[in-house]
Amino acid sequence: MRRIRYQVACSLDGYIAGPQGDISWIPAEPAIDFSKLFAEFDPLLMGRKTFCQFAAQ
Repeated sequence: MRRIRYQVACSLDGYIAGPQGDISWIPAEPAIDFSKLFAEFDPLLMGRKTFCQFAAQ
């Protein structure tokens, strides 16, 4: 059986972004190795806006 892992950054009120898509409340964490983190996932599902932000970086 494969493991399902759900990971999300959201505020205490359940929002991921502000009304205009603002994500400035999420602190940048340079110690996180995103390549290593994403290697733990087989398929990775994300929304279009999140993908566009990741692709731009």
